Amino acid sequence: MTRRQLLGGLGGVFLAGLLTNKAEACQDCFNKSELYQTINRAVEHHCQFLEKKELASRIGLNLDEWRAVTHAIIRHESSYRPDAVNEIPEKNIKSIGLMQINIRFWGRQKLLEGIPEEKLLTPYWNVRTGLMIFTYELLRSKSVGSALYRYVGGHDSEYVVNVLETAFLMKGDL
Repeated sequence: MTRRQLLGGLGGVFLAGLLTNKAEACQDCFNKSELYQTINRAVEHHCQFLEKKELASRIGLNLDEWRAVTHAIIRHESSYRPDAVNEIPEKNIKSIGLMQINIRFWGRQKLLEGIPEEKLLTPYWNVRTGLMIFTYELLRSKSVGSALYRYVGGHDSEYVVNVLETAFLMKGDL
């Protein structure tokens, strides 16, 4: 029996379309799962780095909290699109990747020295770099809310509230 016979004529064409979409959706889920694993691996490596540098106790976030904050930032910054680029030439702003790293601003702060732009478009290195920037701000400001405010350039307090709410809601899911 052919697939067409099994699915039954014209109605089967519709059903076949649904099955194709379902297969695409499954592939999308697989890709997201792979992306989530990459993000979580970057978070784990960042936490290990903080432990080695004896910064983890100064910051006070555990692995689950780092994951929740990281995923919340990514959800709000790029909607999990690794290739996201936001460029505003008249303001000399260019933010790239999952964590929307503002390469011109952070480049001037010397936090991106030796990191080529292409590397920042890879999920792992974008997250690691974004977490280094966030840690830098967290150590300077001493609170997650203040660090988020500075991470986004100090111009959007609603962003901070939204990210913190998302992190709180996501913490149990990660």
